[in-house]
Amino acid sequence: MATIVGALIQRTWNWNRDRAPRRSESLEYGAIREGSAFSVHDLVKVLDLRESPSRGEETTGVARLTDSYLIRRESNDGNGAIFLYSTSGELSGECVSHPTKHQWGEYASGHMAVNRVIAVDLEHLAAKNMVRVTNEIVFRGAYDKRPQETFETHIERPVRSLTFVLIFDPAYPCSSATGEAKLGRGQPRQLTGEHRPLVTQEGTMLYWRILPTKGKWLPTEANYILKWQWGPRKPAAAEVTPSSREAEGS
Repeated sequence: MATIVGALIQRTWNWNRDRAPRRSESLEYGAIREGSAFSVHDLVKVLDLRESPSRGEETTGVARLTDSYLIRRESNDGNGAIFLYSTSGELSGECVSHPTKHQWGEYASGHMAVNRVIAVDLEHLAAKNMVRVTNEIVFRGAYDKRPQETFETHIERPVRSLTFVLIFDPAYPCSSATGEAKLGRGQPRQLTGEHRPLVTQEGTMLYWRILPTKGKWLPTEANYILKWQWGPRKPAAAEVTPSSREAEGS
């Protein structure tokens, strides 16, 4: 028992002294300044693609992102967290965990055609405490590329773990996927083995969990790029009809 208690005390002490790395620049929007005040101990991105890509020329696909952060206040050098979203199509969004304490607007960037920001007021969060911040974003016309599409995430602040979950329409499943990491100005590096994304549930779900390979934090300002192949589901042999056999014979 004494050994267990001692291990727990040691673990708590190590946790408290394990300070998050400082970011190189502070994100700001309106009255919200992030500074180096916050770290993320769990980041989960769930992208629902069951309404993408578009199935007709006169429509656009719709994708719904649930973006959830377990945030810890590290210092008083900031009063809120700022989240950036970009797309080649259209997007709308809100912070569903803090519906009366966030701002939504445009920000200047040459990254993509449309760039938006959600700034969440976390002034009330006491030092060393945690809170879950969840944003919901709707993309229109952003995931209409065939046969390959891409979803990219930039690490804006210290993050301990990053998880992607993508959900596909059974009629338009994912057939394969690759994950890449880009550090600084270097070339993207494909992650393999246990670090690669996994396609499951007959192509209707994609799962990718990223943990630090060195230290306890993902590299700040790294890019993680998820690429996947998708297309109309091919009928199984049992689903082939007499008419389709005749068409193949012709």
